[in-house]
Amino acid sequence: SKQVLTWPDRRRWWWVALLSVVILDPNATSGQQKPVDYVPPDSLDDPRIAIFRRIAKVWEARSGPQRKVIDQVCLVPDFPTYLQAIASWDEEHYFPILFDDVETNFRFIRAFKPARIIQLPRSTDPAVAEPAWDKILDAVSASWAKESDPNAYRPPGDTVPKGFGPTQPGMVFSAPGAPMLAGAVALAAGRFQPLIRIDYPRKFAETLQQAETDSFAALFTAKVKERVTIFDRIGDDCDFLTIAGDWPYATGGDDYSRYAVDDRIGRLVNSPFRWAYTGRLLGDAKQSVYRAMCSLFLQPDSAVLFNGYEEKSPPWSIYSTQAAAIRLDTVLRTGQVAGFNSTSIDGWHETFDPFNKFGLVMINSSGSPTKFNIQTTEGSTSDIPFTIPSAVLMIHSYSATDPTDPDTIAGRWLANGAFVYFGSMEEPFLQSFRPPLLVAEIIREHLPLVVAVRATPAEAYGKPWRLVFLGDPLYRLKPSAEARIPRESSFGPTANWLTYSEPDRPTNGSDPDLFVWTLKTALTRLQSKAERRNDRDDLVDTLLAIHRQRLPVDFLPLYDALLIDTLLDARKRSTLKSRLVAIPAKDRSPLVRRTLETLMAMDLQAAIIRKDARSARTAWSELMRSNLGAELKRQASSRVGKLADTLLRRADWISLLKATIRDRPKAPEVESITTELKRVEAEAKASP
Repeated sequence: SKQVLTWPDRRRWWWVALLSVVILDPNATSGQQKPVDYVPPDSLDDPRIAIFRRIAKVWEARSGPQRKVIDQVCLVPDFPTYLQAIASWDEEHYFPILFDDVETNFRFIRAFKPARIIQLPRSTDPAVAEPAWDKILDAVSASWAKESDPNAYRPPGDTVPKGFGPTQPGMVFSAPGAPMLAGAVALAAGRFQPLIRIDYPRKFAETLQQAETDSFAALFTAKVKERVTIFDRIGDDCDFLTIAGDWPYATGGDDYSRYAVDDRIGRLVNSPFRWAYTGRLLGDAKQSVYRAMCSLFLQPDSAVLFNGYEEKSPPWSIYSTQAAAIRLDTVLRTGQVAGFNSTSIDGWHETFDPFNKFGLVMINSSGSPTKFNIQTTEGSTSDIPFTIPSAVLMIHSYSATDPTDPDTIAGRWLANGAFVYFGSMEEPFLQSFRPPLLVAEIIREHLPLVVAVRATPAEAYGKPWRLVFLGDPLYRLKPSAEARIPRESSFGPTANWLTYSEPDRPTNGSDPDLFVWTLKTALTRLQSKAERRNDRDDLVDTLLAIHRQRLPVDFLPLYDALLIDTLLDARKRSTLKSRLVAIPAKDRSPLVRRTLETLMAMDLQAAIIRKDARSARTAWSELMRSNLGAELKRQASSRVGKLADTLLRRADWISLLKATIRDRPKAPEVESITTELKRVEAEAKASP
């Protein structure tokens, strides 16, 4: 981050204390203070945020019905069938539901470990792309039915449900035709929240002016006011808003003056004071449902704090992760990566390769939408790892400039499996982020993550600002006792639905037949109680024996996704890379392209970590010949150049650099290659 604020002037503490008294007073009138000297809170004992201890008890008392989780995952083929599956939930039971999709399903199922995977055949209703809005609300309402009397009166799906005790104080907003409507349905049904329709013509990529943003925010306020009488302060009947529509993301003028639309929603008129926390659900039907189901059914079992800042002096020392890791470790197994020798691009890959295994990731770095700086080294979007379902909180400028673009940092984390992401869509200045210690303190109180990361008006940059929370705003780390409630093994309404079982392997099957077998078998074996009929390695062998070019065109995305998932799980990275490289560039799906970039980054850095100069040069050459990873290409030459530390290695490196410039004189990466060539030639001349 660019701006550094100086260390505290204690005389300001009196004014800070006064601000904390009115933090939740809707009648208070205070603009955003921009402190010259500022000390952020470091615990809930700080008077600026101490009120959240009381608010936490209010939210705990409003947790709603405690449903039992059925030990199964249901797969559906389309949206009408999805609604039918959602409607089978009731007041006391629910289970994960996903669309047929290898890329998201396998990741979720591997984390959830269900006893069985079931399938609901295509709905008997007309297979329309988008059911009428009243049908969608009916499905939400049906999911709240009482098991003992499913025909009893149920509140409409767009109203705060009554008769279930104090439900969670949240609402979900979407619209017919919104790409993420299916995920919105899941969060409304799963958390007993009303699903509210907002019709607004502007789209995600459009930038609103300030007056337009105020008008847009007023739509949400009006819809909430129609449904509850007390909503204008934290701790009342509506404290969390899920934004699940294809609606504008940014407000402002030129690039540097962009602000987050989401952070204006849920604020009082002409005031910085917040009456609700917002979270934005992104993605198409498959992606949004994956993220919603992760939020409803998964809990992290480990965390990592990766600190790319120099910790010796303020303000960077305020963002130290050491104390935060100790605090967080009391509720969640937590590791910390910090210090000059650890936090480099080498340390990054040593922490996260071959995939991120931590359910909660907190990162301190700086940079741009496509690169991150850790100590004296740089990373790129291509370095972001494959990941288990995870929540990622990243202190970094510009990382969420466009989270729908997988070539940006936030977009790549989400595409690779994160279901929650918190970061900045513009230059936010360092002090706008809460320090890791405070975030850890609030997380371990089991408050929602959005509360842990969002500043109040009594803190620096607590007005509507440039930070965004992407995901379910009600997601939180549950107490261990609550998270470990045993699952139910059976559920009457789904007892007769088709259960996946491993089919017999076709002996002389065609390539399409073999692919269908591998797909069903791979899915079946994700069940925790699955019985295998065949050898353990037959799945990998059969998948590799299939001729991709002999498959129907509509099979190819599924085949590629299954190949990637299966070979990564089997730790066969080199085999996978060779198969993906063989796919013509024009035929590569976005998943194939991203996977290749990540594999190339991993191979390059693995060779550098081993100090294997020859392998590093080979990986570098392969990267330069590809049409992938523009930012990684820019960084790769300086990374490999560090291994040119002997006379022979320098000579080999100079020769390779010159040959590449000669072969690719107009390539965008030539500038960085030329810079590295000049550096290593100068070093060679200076060496004895």
